[in-house]
Amino acid sequence: MQIATWNNEGLPSDRMSSENATILSNCERWPLMIDPQLQEQTGSKQKNIGENVDPVLDPLIGRNTIKKGRAIKMGDKEVEYHPDFKLVIQTKLANPHYQPEMQAQTTLINFTVTKDGLEDQLLAVVVGKERPDLEKLKALILPGNRTTAEGNFLGDYALVENLETTKRTAAEIEIKAAQAKKTEVEINTAREHYRPAAARASLLYFILNDLNKIHPMYQFSLKAFSVVFEMAIDKAEPAEEVKARVDNLIDCITHCVFLYTARGLFEKDKIIFTAQMNFQVILNRSMFA
Repeated sequence: MQIATWNNEGLPSDRMSSENATILSNCERWPLMIDPQLQEQTGSKQKNIGENVDPVLDPLIGRNTIKKGRAIKMGDKEVEYHPDFKLVIQTKLANPHYQPEMQAQTTLINFTVTKDGLEDQLLAVVVGKERPDLEKLKALILPGNRTTAEGNFLGDYALVENLETTKRTAAEIEIKAAQAKKTEVEINTAREHYRPAAARASLLYFILNDLNKIHPMYQFSLKAFSVVFEMAIDKAEPAEEVKARVDNLIDCITHCVFLYTARGLFEKDKIIFTAQMNFQVILNRSMFA
């Protein structure tokens, strides 16, 4: 399945990322991705731009082809244009402002990470480390590709025979589908035990992300944060009970993120960061108490 392939290539496994990647692969207009955390990983080649686009690209973005679609004029040169060519435009700006013409000629896809989306991504990471069997099983029960038949299928004897065979095995398929659905519920229930650890990590990342309001020098990438998150999982104290293990994960993740962040702050800002962490953790606990 295509989504599973994207996940293997590094695309986050949350629903929003999968939906965005599907739009990216199927949209008619050139995709314009808002991707400050560089979330998009589908193997496509992108051109990163700012708010001002080089005018030489206007004919390409507008698909102003010449010679019956076989060429395009860029500047003073004619460039051969292949019908299968696809341009993917990307910007690292979180809130860009483009001209209306640009927005009309492209499909805007927002890959900006959200708190819930990041929580789902980190949940997949922590479960992958703690219970790799669950993640593998979850991938195995993903729905496969479906085939369709076109044309005068009644005259296709081989297809009719295949349909008869399918009819005989319909009961088996229905039973397996029910089992897969039950298994998926069980997997999701088991994964949810680790959600508090992912929720704490997501909360901490967005606290870090807001530190640039104190000083513009404070910039923390999601990629670097993910490395710290995975190291914290490996360093957390083991425990026989799942709940105790999750508590250890939460403590270790919080401690590691604090040390990683504090060493890059001015002394006068460390107390603000510490207070903000405590306030947000207490507030988050009260919301789910």
